[in-house]
Amino acid sequence: MDNTNSPTVPLVTGDSVLQMIPQKPPMAMIDTILAVDAQKAVAALTIKEDNVFCEEGLFQAPGLSENIAQTAAAQVGYLSSLAGEKPPVGFIGAIKNLTIEQLPKIGDQLVTEIEIEHEIMNFTLINGVSKVGDQVMAKCQMKIFIADTEQA
Repeated sequence: MDNTNSPTVPLVTGDSVLQMIPQKPPMAMIDTILAVDAQKAVAALTIKEDNVFCEEGLFQAPGLSENIAQTAAAQVGYLSSLAGEKPPVGFIGAIKNLTIEQLPKIGDQLVTEIEIEHEIMNFTLINGVSKVGDQVMAKCQMKIFIADTEQA
């Protein structure tokens, strides 16, 4: 990522993250935006015990996929905010090749990077990888549909 802050220096944290994504608590699955450019984004989530996707001390697979999708939403939302526009609403169109290597534990910081593979009309195809430290938790390819402002 060339034109952004280093992933160690957050771009957006706390409640300001909620202005970049359409999801709100308890469904917000990122709490920090670490880096954004036109092709990639990196976001993080510290797993808390009260997270709706935690079960028996572990962050479950649906939360991992939602975290990847919200990292993509954060990219679009952050770039929209820089342009003075309201973040658009997106919908997961398809998830392909989802691999869950391991489930993060309460207290872990999940760091997710997405990269755009293709953009065609209102569809964006991304590749996402979520890690705790150097350990891959999940990865997938996701097709996301961005609604026109009048459709949202």
